[in-house]
Amino acid sequence: SCDGKNDGSVDLTVTGGTMPYAYLWDDPLSSTTEDLMALPPGTYTVVVTDANLCSVADNANVLTSSTPCTAPYLYIPNIFSPNGDGENDNLYVQGDGIEDILFIIYDRWGEEVFTTTDITLGWDGMFNEMPMNEAVFVYYVKATFIDSEIVEKKGNLTLVR
Repeated sequence: SCDGKNDGSVDLTVTGGTMPYAYLWDDPLSSTTEDLMALPPGTYTVVVTDANLCSVADNANVLTSSTPCTAPYLYIPNIFSPNGDGENDNLYVQGDGIEDILFIIYDRWGEEVFTTTDITLGWDGMFNEMPMNEAVFVYYVKATFIDSEIVEKKGNLTLVR
């Protein structure tokens, strides 16, 4: 998740200990404070000792994420060129933090020429197994982000060959 800072670290905090040796982390720096800046991934263990010298140990598993820690966003390019040159041959919904998607493309007469609910599937400029002519198309996208926010967008895009 994106609970950490931009440098990839995560602050772990515990309470209930009494100084001077209330907290003992198993990190390389052997921190003895209630806070530890963890650099994931890994399992971090802390022993907490109270005023009666009673101790308890606990673990925190910190995992990394392949998702960058940025706010969820949605972007639709406004032009693409499905001409087989290996560049911009497919039109994809782009963004970060997208959980669910509905992406529909219409021609200028309002006929649906492409639809998907899979963000990994892009439009290749084909309709009924035939390449579409250069033209302006209309799109509609409805996305649900990982934070449950729903965004709807409409716009134009240009197909050039």
